[in-house]
Amino acid sequence: MYLTEADVGLVRCPRCLGGLRFDGPVERGALGRGTLACVACGHRWPVRDGLPHLVEDARVVGSDRFLRPIYDLIAPFHDAAVEIVLPLVQFPDAGATRDRYIARLELDGLASRDGRPLRILEVGVGGGANLSLIEAALPPDLDVELWGVDLSLGMIRQCRRRLAWFPTRNRVRLMLADAHMLPFGPATFDRVFHVGGINGYRDVVRGLAEMARVARGGTPIVVVDEALDPGRAHGFLHWLAFRAITFWDDDPRAPVDEVPVGARDVAVTPVSRFYYCLRFRMPDGTGAAEPPPRAPVAARAATRGKQIMPKVTDILTPVELAQVVSDYDVDVMDGILAGTLPAEYPPSKGWIQAISDAFYGPLPDDTDPPPREQLSLRDRERCTIALLATTSLEFELALHVYVALANEVTPGEIAHILMLAGIYGGIERFASGLDVEIGVLSTLKKILDPNGTGTITGTADPVTVVGRLRARYDG
Repeated sequence: MYLTEADVGLVRCPRCLGGLRFDGPVERGALGRGTLACVACGHRWPVRDGLPHLVEDARVVGSDRFLRPIYDLIAPFHDAAVEIVLPLVQFPDAGATRDRYIARLELDGLASRDGRPLRILEVGVGGGANLSLIEAALPPDLDVELWGVDLSLGMIRQCRRRLAWFPTRNRVRLMLADAHMLPFGPATFDRVFHVGGINGYRDVVRGLAEMARVARGGTPIVVVDEALDPGRAHGFLHWLAFRAITFWDDDPRAPVDEVPVGARDVAVTPVSRFYYCLRFRMPDGTGAAEPPPRAPVAARAATRGKQIMPKVTDILTPVELAQVVSDYDVDVMDGILAGTLPAEYPPSKGWIQAISDAFYGPLPDDTDPPPREQLSLRDRERCTIALLATTSLEFELALHVYVALANEVTPGEIAHILMLAGIYGGIERFASGLDVEIGVLSTLKKILDPNGTGTITGTADPVTVVGRLRARYDG
């Protein structure tokens, strides 16, 4: 999982694709702490703990800037979510999804050539869950290198922890890199694949073009991500779960229209209830020199399927969310939690006391630099939501979803917290928790816009909101 001096010859500067030179110590054949200097443009890329950092933070923009810290945060739990929660809601696909898309790589057709190692690249390697499956599917006695790149440092670290137990870890190479600027020359890899993130790319066209560019001619390029299987009926729980895992994507589908010009053998097949597999090949392995323009917005919109479940990020507009924040009075809310609510709603006494015991004293502002001795208010609400999501306390959860929204925790982040809580609390808790969030957002919508005219005419003050939530969940 560490690059060697020989590997440096395969790596290119993401800025200009110039060759790189390593400046620093080499420890037992592997790169130590140093820099990779571009011999063409002169840019220097750091190597820390043997890991090349080939990403410029200033160029990570759009959805990638939003999703990157989320993946850093959930890295320790991501594999559990994929391996435990998703198979439950996708039944009877448990255990079959990965076998199906690994088969699309045609690994049994690999054969040694040119006296060099065969090379397989996973773009978005994540926690490394696919590496053992690749190993198992390879023909025996092949000299193969497994290369993995990811934009999330948290995911790369999780992958390294997994590889500590990997018997053939010495043939794995990991790098921090951006899928839109892959640090390799043309036709470097014998197989290229990506699983689980392209629907959130800031530029899908560029991402696919980069995969095509670094693949050898004729090799299968395999891309897997979320899309509901159009050939199946989907129940309420399926819609809830699918909306939670795709909250950042307005159009979760296979990007067939975005494959590079000249691609052949383009095919899309469902590999489970929630995932598609897109496969294509490039005749010369170079992809498109410049990605083709995106399809017009109207044409792309026409490909969307009907959305049955409301999406949490679509219920309240940004203007309405800003109004919820503006209408929120922390002193009034503190009075409700400390006095009014326990007096009028005795069941709340226990959980209010428990939260007070866990999160007490003055809370620092979220802008205060770490280290902080206590949780910030937003962090407290994030933790409280995660805890309440593993219980059946719907009104209490609804109340803290509202407090979190009023303190600028986004609906999408709340949905993701609920999904992670479902890993431990059970899938039915996840479904009910997401249903509560949808209920809170819908309640706020009706308070702000009671006539459905699209104009804010109401006030979402704590007294009004808490009263409506009590009527909804304790009526």
